[in-house]
Amino acid sequence: MRQLAAVVLKHFVHADWPRLAEAEKACVRAALPAGLRDGHGRIRTAVSVVIAAVARTDWPEAWPTLLADLTLPLEEAGAATDTVAGALRCLEICAAELAGEHMRPALQRLLPRLLEVFVNRQGLHGARTRARAVRVLHKLVERASMLCDDEKLLQQLQRGPLAEWVGVLLAELATPLSEHEDCSVAIALLRLLRLLAEQAPLALKPHAPRLLPPLGALLAGAMAVSNARMVADDADALDGGGGVCDSDGGMLGLSALISQLLDVLAALAGSSRWSKLLLPALPEVFFGLVVLMQIPPATEATWATDLAQYLEDEDQDTFAVSTRVAAQQCVLELLDWYGRKALPPLVGAVQRRMAEAEQAGPPHGWRAREASWVTLAL
Repeated sequence: MRQLAAVVLKHFVHADWPRLAEAEKACVRAALPAGLRDGHGRIRTAVSVVIAAVARTDWPEAWPTLLADLTLPLEEAGAATDTVAGALRCLEICAAELAGEHMRPALQRLLPRLLEVFVNRQGLHGARTRARAVRVLHKLVERASMLCDDEKLLQQLQRGPLAEWVGVLLAELATPLSEHEDCSVAIALLRLLRLLAEQAPLALKPHAPRLLPPLGALLAGAMAVSNARMVADDADALDGGGGVCDSDGGMLGLSALISQLLDVLAALAGSSRWSKLLLPALPEVFFGLVVLMQIPPATEATWATDLAQYLEDEDQDTFAVSTRVAAQQCVLELLDWYGRKALPPLVGAVQRRMAEAEQAGPPHGWRAREASWVTLAL
């Protein structure tokens, strides 16, 4: 019933909010933040959508306390996890509504609070709440890069709070892949890292020497998991995560993490600022991509009984989303960005993988050989 009430209220706000008396609007605004403390995630999300709808017209003039209302749960010592999760979900939605004049107070107040939630030294928040804090930051940075014309403020943020975030981010990504209970935090961090590389390079500059090792460790971990599952004929291959999605509909499994990792590597290669940093690592990157390009057992089983699915998955213009496809796309992007410089490390990686395939022999060596030939065919 509470969820239904929130949905009905959302429709009312969209249709009739301007015609409501100011006193009635004030009563609704005063009541809404309590819904962010509800114990049910769906109700918190529904209330967040209503708050965002009201904020489009009423914030900040008619609702000057909104930012403080949403930030307060992040500042309270020992705030309930549900309350923090509700506030973050609302901030995630409201961040898309920020106007240019709201940027300074929002960024200055929220960035340190979000970092405190993420660092989570007292262990109060789970992976999903920490990942949501990262997604809020991602949307704030994305919005600021689009709307904020205060160049001095943006530089201060990059050299201050965002640089601090990058240090924490790299330390978190260095955690061995097997230790992640789920991939939600790592996926959110990789998306944020890609955005910062493209939109906030000053935040990454002090950490440039530390940028590649955690990414390399993640790639190595993905390769190890891939090989282990291939040898075990794991039917799930790299599609772990059970189809679980984040609040934006993004997948949270291992294959989604690998896809985000490859997007970060491609973004670094395409940046005039960072491409030289990645160039010496190309031999290992290409080797990892060849490993990830192997046909998973589950895909092999599907293709054996469904020719149409095989043709769709292997078509050059496929819309299929898989680790194999993501690895192929990353190879193509690296070749585009580095040109002839990429050819020796690519050929060396293929030769190395072919040699390993010969040593492995049947029944699994064919996967490595097939991936090697596909790589050369690109």
